[in-house]
Amino acid sequence: MQFGKIRIKDGEIIYPGHMMFGVIPCREIVWAYHGRESSEQSGEDRQVVTNSLVIVTDRPRTYRFAMTEREAVQCIQALRTINPDIVTGYPRGMRVPGQNLYNTRDLGAFEVQDGRHILPCRLLRSAELYHLSVTDKELLTGQYHIRTVIDLRSAAERRKRPDDILPGVEYHPLPLLDETSDLLFQRPGIMDILADLEGDPEEVMRQNYVHMVRDPYTIGQLARIIETFRHNGNGAVLWHCSNGKDRTDLVTAVLMCVLGVDRDTIIEEFLRTRVWLEEEKNDLIRLMSARGFEEYIMGRRIRSFYEVKASYLESAFEALEKDYGSMDRFLKKALFVTPRIQEELRDKYLI
Repeated sequence: MQFGKIRIKDGEIIYPGHMMFGVIPCREIVWAYHGRESSEQSGEDRQVVTNSLVIVTDRPRTYRFAMTEREAVQCIQALRTINPDIVTGYPRGMRVPGQNLYNTRDLGAFEVQDGRHILPCRLLRSAELYHLSVTDKELLTGQYHIRTVIDLRSAAERRKRPDDILPGVEYHPLPLLDETSDLLFQRPGIMDILADLEGDPEEVMRQNYVHMVRDPYTIGQLARIIETFRHNGNGAVLWHCSNGKDRTDLVTAVLMCVLGVDRDTIIEEFLRTRVWLEEEKNDLIRLMSARGFEEYIMGRRIRSFYEVKASYLESAFEALEKDYGSMDRFLKKALFVTPRIQEELRDKYLI
């Protein structure tokens, strides 16, 4: 099978080199995706798009072969036929396309500071796994190979809207907040959250984030959660709270710090929550209006609860750095993430 200048024969990719042909055994391929690069054409005010097939092997080594978009897609399909374990696509924090997975995202393809990338289909952040469709379940267990689910909700939340059970998956109820905590984030329903939302909404949210990173119970739970990531075997880990924000956001930010993602990228990923919850927010506003609730009061509270601002997470980072001196010291002193454990986690989830 010929794709651009490469061909696949007897389970190997054969490509032209400088003096002779090179060979890549398909069994060594870990990740393959369609790459697109834009560049300005010299002397002309227009963009030139170059399509390619990008292949990452378990050595690790990265190859890039120029070909059309169609050829790249067809080549990836052929490679997956030979090696079904190949991870494909370049999600970079994009939403998992499920029917009832309204805020499930793959952290794959984010680049870390040493030049490696988070391997797609390994780390998924999400909202609750309640009333999933058959398609959703097949997607999570088939394409994403979910093996571990970390539930950050309180016992009351889990009883009210329990996770659907997926075959072959280990469930870890690790509530991020103390059951006696009065934080908004762990109320068993959206109406309870909105009823208790008082004062300036943005300041309330900032203070809640600061409280989370200073609460001894939450810090202890974060350490247990990181250990759960560490001991996960083959397959993906999915972690979630109710809406996939705040508690899930904090765990995601801490994990990305452990893996070596820079601060700007962590904030960028954090702000995506706002996009994926926009539809849910508008639906709730329409519901409240239909039930006769005053738009000025409840509409404003709904908007503030679903709002995601960089200052929320930045306030948590600032509190950690004030208390510990740096994020690295927090990881080591509070979460017991030693350099050896950190490298172990990076080897597990990066390529």
